[in-house]
Amino acid sequence: MKHWAAAMEAAKDGRTSLPSLQTMADRIVDDVVTTANNRIGQVLNDAVKQLAAALYWEELRKFIAATVGVDEKEAWYIFTPGGSGDVMFAMSFLKAFRERNGGPVILVVPSPFQSLSKLYAGDYDHVVPINPRWDFLSRIHSVKKGEPILAGNSGVPTAGDWLVLLKIVTLNNLYCLLMGLPFHTEPTPPRMPEGAREAARSILETCGLRPGRTVILAPFSRSTTTPPMSWWQELVQALKQRDYDVATNVAEVLGNSRLETIEGTVPVSCLHEQVTALVEEAGFFIASRSGLSDIVSFSNATMRFVYASQNRQKEQNVCAVIAPGDCQSVPRNRPLDPTRAFEWEVDDDGRFDEAILAGF
Repeated sequence: MKHWAAAMEAAKDGRTSLPSLQTMADRIVDDVVTTANNRIGQVLNDAVKQLAAALYWEELRKFIAATVGVDEKEAWYIFTPGGSGDVMFAMSFLKAFRERNGGPVILVVPSPFQSLSKLYAGDYDHVVPINPRWDFLSRIHSVKKGEPILAGNSGVPTAGDWLVLLKIVTLNNLYCLLMGLPFHTEPTPPRMPEGAREAARSILETCGLRPGRTVILAPFSRSTTTPPMSWWQELVQALKQRDYDVATNVAEVLGNSRLETIEGTVPVSCLHEQVTALVEEAGFFIASRSGLSDIVSFSNATMRFVYASQNRQKEQNVCAVIAPGDCQSVPRNRPLDPTRAFEWEVDDDGRFDEAILAGF
């Protein structure tokens, strides 16, 4: 198979890069799938896919180790696929992992989340912001020094295996399982980086928003169906009647265009490393359940985490009906002061209820 031979030559000569590794791995699998389908069937197909994954990992490990200057077989490699919440959950267990297993620990994060890693600086030895092929890595997932540890839901063989646990355990439990930690290991809260609070105050001042009297709304989510926009617009009016400034988070971390601003609000955005400080300086935060709400839940602020009704989610064909009480529930994963922060499920008809503002 010509692509296999080319891969061996490139690896031997050191002519590899992350894009070329991924392309070679794809071509090897294509070659073998064609051969297997034509000749000896699925067994060889699966076996060589596994072999291609191993080849991909061997070269990826060399690439990462050379980037940070460590012995490639003596490091721990923690990969964090998924969205911002997934990445944050994985990072919240790095301190416990390092204390249990020693170092060096190399954190491999998707490029958009390099800023997020600053919230856990000191819990790992090196960070490498790249976007590897999770499908190859998931085939060789293990908890072993020198091997890739896939600390994210791409490490679970199928989505169904992940979803069946929704009502039984928490995301904290699942990440402990993926990282080989005792099941009830406590996560580490994020730490506010130096300069984050000053940056947050500057953002509020630039936007003309009052510290301690601003409510930041974050209606958009990749995790669940959100309440209708009419609900958010009624919320804005109710907040303004109470003399609050109202802002909409418009930061989109995955490289897409900025998110839509709710009518009548001020658009705000900041880096991941500044978001907890921004919410604390503003004073108030209301958001659809999302990765952002996972990060912000550690803030010392008045917060509400909003879910669309389960019936509405089912109508819109949401695969996992995410609601208060399931494994992604914020209070199930960390304690919250119920006088300041709690979850709220919107009625089926999307009707706004001012009771959500109790305590404002």
